[in-house]
Amino acid sequence: MALSLSRLGSAWPLDLTRFDRYHTSPMTIKVYTTPWCPDCRLAKQFLAEWNIQYEEINIDENPDAAQHVIELNNGKRKVPTFELEGYSFACSPFNVDVLRQGLAPVLNQ
Repeated sequence: MALSLSRLGSAWPLDLTRFDRYHTSPMTIKVYTTPWCPDCRLAKQFLAEWNIQYEEINIDENPDAAQHVIELNNGKRKVPTFELEGYSFACSPFNVDVLRQGLAPVLNQ
């Protein structure tokens, strides 16, 4: 089954009209993912639609990154996990409001 943000009902598309849709952020954003994770695909689709640049780190291919994710999430291997300058958050299960809140420093620039 293909993933679609439209499956999220009234929560998607977001009403982000006050945000510039084409962001170039000086803030470094790391997104820890796995290739099999549907929540990761939805999060990356959100980032692509809002042209938010990020570094993707596949924790299936990088054991050190997998351990880092576990440390960031109080012992849990949760993806996607976002790491911005100074803080991190997981968006699993995918929740567009959690993602929007976590990315507020980028979206509000």
